[in-house]
Amino acid sequence: AASTDARADAQGGAGSAEAGGAQLSVGSELHGTGTCKPCAWFWKPGGCLNGEDCRHCHACPQGESKARRAAKFESLREVGKPL
Repeated sequence: AASTDARADAQGGAGSAEAGGAQLSVGSELHGTGTCKPCAWFWKPGGCLNGEDCRHCHACPQGESKARRAAKFESLREVGKPL
């Protein structure tokens, strides 16, 4: 976990945002409401190239995008809709 935090700090990722170093993206404004859309690029090694102008949330934890996608597919599966 420490290496992940160090990588995020070096890239200006969420690890440094929690410490008050980096600014969040425009898409992070809705983070507290649960209606934000996680940025799939923020946690990648190259980071999000859109930075503060990104319309997706940089405040979501790593893996949130994948978790939401899995939950969506699971709810569709329960309803019986084809994927």
